[in-house]
Amino acid sequence: MTNNENRKLDDTDRYRPYDQYSQQYLAQLTEQTESSAFRPVYHISPQSGLLNDPNGFVYYNGQWRLFYQAFPYGPIHGLKSWEAVTSPDLIHWTHCGRALSPDTNFDQRGVYSGSALVTESGLHLFYTGNSADENQKRLSCQMHALMDKNGKFIKDPGPIISGPPAGYTAHFRDPQVFRYDQGYRMIIGGQRQNGEGAILIYRSYDLRKWDFAGELDFTDSKMGYMIECPNLVWLDGRPLLICCPQGLSQNTLAYKNNYPNVMLVGDKYIDETNSLASDGLWQNFDEGFEYYAAQAINAADGRTLVVGWIGLPDVETPTRTEGWAHCLSLVCELRWQDGTVYRYPAVECQSLRGQRYDFNSQPADGLAFIKLPDDCYELEVYLPPEARGELSLAGLIVRLDIPLGQISVDRSMVAGTCDPLVDTSRTVKTKAGAKTCLNIFIDRSVFEIFINYGEKSITGRFFPAQGQGEVTWKGNCEILGAIWEISAD
Repeated sequence: MTNNENRKLDDTDRYRPYDQYSQQYLAQLTEQTESSAFRPVYHISPQSGLLNDPNGFVYYNGQWRLFYQAFPYGPIHGLKSWEAVTSPDLIHWTHCGRALSPDTNFDQRGVYSGSALVTESGLHLFYTGNSADENQKRLSCQMHALMDKNGKFIKDPGPIISGPPAGYTAHFRDPQVFRYDQGYRMIIGGQRQNGEGAILIYRSYDLRKWDFAGELDFTDSKMGYMIECPNLVWLDGRPLLICCPQGLSQNTLAYKNNYPNVMLVGDKYIDETNSLASDGLWQNFDEGFEYYAAQAINAADGRTLVVGWIGLPDVETPTRTEGWAHCLSLVCELRWQDGTVYRYPAVECQSLRGQRYDFNSQPADGLAFIKLPDDCYELEVYLPPEARGELSLAGLIVRLDIPLGQISVDRSMVAGTCDPLVDTSRTVKTKAGAKTCLNIFIDRSVFEIFINYGEKSITGRFFPAQGQGEVTWKGNCEILGAIWEISAD
C-alpha cells in the first residue's frame, strides 16, 4: 500500500484513475467491508467503497440484471463506474464485477447513471459520460454500450448525444430509454440556462441516431434547479413519472430530505406534444429518511418493478470509517389500487423468510416478546383500530396512533446516526380508525417499513449497538403478528 493510499481519501482523490490504486489496497478495503457488522445481509451493498444510484435494471437471458453506480476505492463520491449484479429471483444477487469503467475521453470524470434495454441485437446500456475541458469545466454526453457474446460491454466509439441542446447547461444526465410507437424514446434530466430543472425527450429508430424532441410538459410548477433520474413507466395503463427534483419548493411538495424522490400519476402521455396530462399533484415516493434515484421498469413479466438507493447525496454515514457506504432497497412491485400507487416488496421476497415465530403481545407490558439471534428479520404486525403505543426495534421507535391515523418512526434513540443535521423522525398519515398492517424489514443497519401492503413506506438507515435484536411493545391493546428470521443463505 502506498503512502498516498494509507490515509483518508479526500477531494484530491476523487478523480484519481483506477490504475493508480494497488490491488493490495483494494483487497484490504474489501476485507474491511466484509467484516463490517453493519453491512446488510439481504440488501445489495458494495463489496468496497461507495454505492449509489441503481442503473440498468432489466431481465435478460434468464436472469435479472442490475447495475449500480460505484466508487470502489473509498466511501466518497469519487470517480464513478458501474458494478453489475445478477439474480435468478430478485433476492439472491451475485456480484459480477465492473461492467463500465471511466476509461474514455467522454467519461473520464465518471460513468454516470442510465438504463438498459433488451432488443434482438442484445443487451444495451445507456449512460451519461462525465468529463471536463482544459479549464475543468463540466462536459456531459450520452453514451451507449452493447454486451458481446463473452458478456463484456463494448462502448460505441463516441457519444450518441454529444451534449445538451441549446438553452440547457451541462447538468444533462441519467437517460432512460424505452420502446414507443415503433421506435424508442429517451428522457434525460436537465437544467435550463436560467437554472431551472427540466426533463428532455429524444426520439430514435435505431438506438444510435437521436433527435431532440423538446421538453416534457408535465407540470406548471417549477421543478427546482435540476431534475435527476427521471423515469416514465406505465402502471395499469396510466403513465407514472418518477424523478428527483433537486431544490424543489416546499410549496410544491412538503418533504424533509435534502433532496426528494417524487412521483406524478398521469392520465395519459401525448407523444406528439411531449406532454403528460395529470392533476399536477406530486407525492413523495417514500416517506422515510433516505430513498433516492428510484429506477422503475415495465418488466417483461408484466409487472412494474422498482429499486432505489438507500442513501442521499451529501449525507454522511457511520460506515465511512469502515471503508464502505450505502445499499440498495428491496425490489418492489408498483400497483395501482384504490386510486393510489402502492409499493410493496416483490412476491419473491417471501423466499427470504426462515424460521417463523408467531406472537401475541399483551398491552403495556414493555417486555421483549421476541429476541432474535441476529438483526435480520421481517416483522408483520396487525393493529386493531383502537391501537395506540410504541414498537421498539433495537432502539428504532415506531409510534402508532391508529385512531388518529398517524404512524411515526423515530431513530433518535439509536446509537449511530447518519447525519446529526437530518431530522430524526418521520410521520405519515393513514386512514383513521382502520385496521392496519405493518411489514417491517430489518437488515442490520437498514429498515424498510411498508404500511397496509404498500400504501405508504418509510425507509432509512440506523446503526444500533450489536446484540439488540429484540422487539418490544408498549400500548393500550393486544397486537398480533409474526417474525421471520432472515439469514444470508
